[in-house]
Amino acid sequence: MHASNPQTEVTAPCRWLDEQDRLVGPVLDWWCGNGSDVKYIRNAYGYDPVHSPELPKPGELFNTVLCTYVLNSIHGYFDRCILLKDAFAYLAEGGWLYVSIHRDDTTLLTDTTDEQKKQEYISRQLRLGDFTFLRSTGDTEIWGWQRPTAKKTSSFYCPECERPAGSKHHPSCSKTTML
Repeated sequence: MHASNPQTEVTAPCRWLDEQDRLVGPVLDWWCGNGSDVKYIRNAYGYDPVHSPELPKPGELFNTVLCTYVLNSIHGYFDRCILLKDAFAYLAEGGWLYVSIHRDDTTLLTDTTDEQKKQEYISRQLRLGDFTFLRSTGDTEIWGWQRPTAKKTSSFYCPECERPAGSKHHPSCSKTTML
């Protein structure tokens, strides 16, 4: 468990992500509201323009970024895109952005029960690539998106184990000679 200070106000998505060991620190709770999830998560930082207006330091990156029920309160499509673009700027390579939304928000979801169509709709709406549908809990849906890790494509790196040329290859690498 990553939790250190359980409270009754913790959101269901935060609790579920914690139970699934998906809250890999450091964690940024983007637009954290009163900060109940931030208090619950070990190694977390919260930003909210009203309750906690200090932004993370420039260049500071997080392995997990939460955006819990925020999109339900941002009604303009353009404003949602800006909010997520700003959150994405703090996401480390290989890190996860988790978006939780109330299911009754028809501005985000279609009326279909087809999960693939919902995923395509959310993906188009957020314009961040392919979100993965993770869980539905009655009135809440949790979606995740992993920021790709940049591959080292230079000839100075082994394409299998990505170690620098001239260094010892990773034991599982099939290369037996140096580049």
